[in-house]
Amino acid sequence: MHDRIISEDAHLVGFQMRMLDKNMRKAFEAFQYKTFPDRDQTAVSHGWVVGYIYRHSESDVYQKDLENAFHMAPSSITAIVKNLEKSGLIKREAVEKDARLKRIVLTDKGLEFQEKTMENFAKLEQVAVAGIPKDDLDKFFEVIFQMRKNVEGFNE
Repeated sequence: MHDRIISEDAHLVGFQMRMLDKNMRKAFEAFQYKTFPDRDQTAVSHGWVVGYIYRHSESDVYQKDLENAFHMAPSSITAIVKNLEKSGLIKREAVEKDARLKRIVLTDKGLEFQEKTMENFAKLEQVAVAGIPKDDLDKFFEVIFQMRKNVEGFNE
């Protein structure tokens, strides 16, 4: 019976997307853990926050920005920020106009972490598309974009 259920799921889009997501996350974490063997693994798993700060480095980033960007509770973001600060990847700086506000910036260590993380994303991308002809990838993107469009805002 178990094999029949898996076989039936094999041609469900949601099932395959979930499995691909799971496999990609696992592979990416393996790249990260290999690249950063001595780093606190919790900090490695919160690299997406470091990436956000990196991508928005031309403007001030505050905790509220992270809460809004990731749709997370203030307490969750506080825990992540504290962990990243403890790991030396970010620091909080007072803002001149309002000492109560703390801008979040990457440290040199955080910048290095982000650069290596981007290299790992590029490696994963190469692994994921290995052996797939460009025409097939183009069709994949056409289909996946259409699926996203189909389900966007569907939570009515």
